[in-house]
Amino acid sequence: MIYEELLHIKALSHLSNSVKRELAAVIVFEAHPHAGTVLFNQGDEGRSWYIILHGSVDVVIHGKGTVTTLQEGDDFGKLALINDAPRAATIVLRENNCHFLRVDKENFNRILRDVEANTVRLKEHGQDVLVLEKISPTHNVTYSHFKYTVMAGTPQKMLEHLLETRLDGRGGVGGVGGRDSITSSTTDPFLEDFLLTHIVFMPTHQLITELSRHYRIDSPSQDREFLLACKRRVVQFVHRWVITIRHPVFDDPSSLAFLEELATELETDCIQWSSLQEEASLMHHVMSQLRRYQDERALNAGQKWKLPPCGQPISLFSGSNEGRTLIRATDDIIFRVYCADHTYCTLRFHVNTTAETIKLSAADKLKLRHDDLVLVEVKSSGERVVFRDSDVSIPTGLSLNGRIFVSPKDHLDALTCLAEQEGPTEGMDVDLELFSTKELAYHITLFDWDLFWCVHEYELIYHTFGRHHFRQITANLDVFLRRFNEIQFWVVTELCLTPSLSKRVQILRKFIKLAA
Repeated sequence: MIYEELLHIKALSHLSNSVKRELAAVIVFEAHPHAGTVLFNQGDEGRSWYIILHGSVDVVIHGKGTVTTLQEGDDFGKLALINDAPRAATIVLRENNCHFLRVDKENFNRILRDVEANTVRLKEHGQDVLVLEKISPTHNVTYSHFKYTVMAGTPQKMLEHLLETRLDGRGGVGGVGGRDSITSSTTDPFLEDFLLTHIVFMPTHQLITELSRHYRIDSPSQDREFLLACKRRVVQFVHRWVITIRHPVFDDPSSLAFLEELATELETDCIQWSSLQEEASLMHHVMSQLRRYQDERALNAGQKWKLPPCGQPISLFSGSNEGRTLIRATDDIIFRVYCADHTYCTLRFHVNTTAETIKLSAADKLKLRHDDLVLVEVKSSGERVVFRDSDVSIPTGLSLNGRIFVSPKDHLDALTCLAEQEGPTEGMDVDLELFSTKELAYHITLFDWDLFWCVHEYELIYHTFGRHHFRQITANLDVFLRRFNEIQFWVVTELCLTPSLSKRVQILRKFIKLAA
């Protein structure tokens, strides 16, 4: 008879009949007579899965209030069981005489854990706020702490889910290190993906606002352990954020102020709660990283870069540094801007200066009227690319052998290549045969690695979505991408400009060996 009743329940419709028969043997009927009864609290350990037979319940999240109401036929509570995570919300009876079917954790794991639906949707106020998809097991992964990973959601809900499920609120290192988290990160990269991409959907100022709210949760209705867990998770998140993202966190004034405030608040909280000592140690490490970065930044302050006029690599003006350093937004770069008659002016600006500022400054120096001017790159092929006024990293973003021109919008056809852009007339002064292939390969690889090491992951996002949307530079990525063209055209140029056929064969052999 119980089995026959289960056949008509919406929450079980995706399960096979054999699974429903197993459930019929273990499912428990539970009734509560009074509205306002709390079935479980946010932060509690998940012990049961519930299906509403009669009545309704409110889903309450701290700081948001009631986010949705569940009716007869709905189910709740299974996500905490699947991911071994705390309850994500408080469940309060909305009316008297509510009836439920309950499956306890042990039976749930035995019968249902591996037959759950591929997609789980969490709703608030009738809208999907989080979409989770089941992780498919692979032949080379034998363990995964998380059965579901996040596929979509609102920024706030994704952060909330991340804090509750991917970081350890009980103390210890399970949430930020250790074997479990390392293994989980290979099968469920949600935490790292969020850290590396949040700037697309959740700007830093919005992220730190949410983190501050989570850290400062203070409600008499919540127990001490829940409040401590919230603080632990935020500190662990910040620690992981800093070691993953590095200097962009320290360069942002809003995140810098947040780190200082968090360190101060945590120091005060440690006096009240001694169990936060481990988080205090993590925060001390974060602040040590900050001080070290600030010292390095002060040491390299005032860097000047130059964009040589004949297509050579972008380099430091002084050339005194032993290794390649980052190109920073506030570094100066020296470059030329031409007009249609090939006269030019030399400018020095910060790397993050907008095209509009460069355009107006060049116009003043070249005695051009400001009316309807545009900043343009003229490539050696003759192609003209107009920059947006909001574009940044203009000099570093040029194609190989490209030049910056300023011109009235109606006179772009008058812009022609410079004589030097037509190409070299002779090869290198240095005889490549003087160097062994291994020696060339070593120095090229070393230089390329230095360029690659300077590229931050965020620059790939700025490049993909448009750096003008973020007002951030992609100078290090620009230089790295430019390097591929430099090597490619260097090889072709050397071959074409070697007059002797036998010498050309020798150079070709060396390049083939070098590539291998």
